[in-house]
Amino acid sequence: NSHVGYPVLLDNRTLVYRGTGGDGTAWVLYGMDIERRIPHQISRGVEEYQSVAASADGRRLAVTVSNPVVSLWTVPITAGIADESAARRVPVPAAQAQGPRYADDGLLYLAGKGGTDGIWRWKDGSAVEVWRASSGAVIAAPGVASSGALAFGVRRNGRTTLHVASADGTG
Repeated sequence: NSHVGYPVLLDNRTLVYRGTGGDGTAWVLYGMDIERRIPHQISRGVEEYQSVAASADGRRLAVTVSNPVVSLWTVPITAGIADESAARRVPVPAAQAQGPRYADDGLLYLAGKGGTDGIWRWKDGSAVEVWRASSGAVIAAPGVASSGALAFGVRRNGRTTLHVASADGTG
């Protein structure tokens, strides 16, 4: 249940390839003994592997690694073109933050570890988790109703479902 690419045989038994992680988001490296046919994730961390190749003797790998940086910024809406110095970074406590949505009581955004995003609320200088990534990876920024209710897609066990919850993520 993964997207795979760049398969490389290191020898007659060992296959290395790029595939999506268990939550279906980040690109990670897998290895497999082709006789047993059991894949094992062999990469850890926030970097994503875009491609993999092996030397003819199977003793060296060449990989393309991506370390994306994603952060939140605000820019005022003015009658003219806003100067670059008007942009301000939102100091959320996450290495990766994306998909901001304004809500009545703060700013909602996606953040997580290793490519698995949850929903967080930034209000008055502090962050509170609204939806835990361990409950399923949120696949896109949530929709916010005027009542404060949230709608968002979650990927879990290879399936995507639509969730509707109260503003604090419950219900």
